[in-house]
Amino acid sequence: VKFVKGYSCSSQDYHRVMKRLANEYANESNATALVIGSSSVLALERVFCRVESSAAVRRGAVTNDGQIQVSDSMAPSQIAASIAKLLPKARQRLLALRNDQLPLRE
Repeated sequence: VKFVKGYSCSSQDYHRVMKRLANEYANESNATALVIGSSSVLALERVFCRVESSAAVRRGAVTNDGQIQVSDSMAPSQIAASIAKLLPKARQRLLALRNDQLPLRE
């Protein structure tokens, strides 16, 4: 999972979220909590987690293009839980888009 700044999130808020995540999972006892899941299948597509402003996103969601959206006001544990919950759906959408099975909404 790669984190990216969303359109509605300011750079300052994005870096604040990244700092909170780094501080939360910096010590070795919490490092395993950030491991979302393991799979024997090699992931061919990277899933992006887009950080948006709290006005745009209230809770974690998967976009039509297979990206996970989280709010900048979410706690690190909530972000990790949202990613763990939404990762299978995001990968499914990415694979469907790659195989042209799921059209994008306009």
